[in-house]
Amino acid sequence: MRAGIIASAVANHGSRVIQEPYRPRDFMPYVNRDDDAKPVLHKDPEQQSALILRGVFNREAA
Repeated sequence: MRAGIIASAVANHGSRVIQEPYRPRDFMPYVNRDDDAKPVLHKDPEQQSALILRGVFNREAA
């Protein structure tokens, strides 16, 4: 994921005009590209935090 963020930042940098900015997932071959996907939002901040920790860092909340 981090490499995708860096690659999209590098690709979007410069003075050239692009029609649509690159997104990190454009550089991540195994990411689901469903544009109709809705974000997962929990009412409980602790649950939301745990979801982010699992998805981004592949670890459980302390």
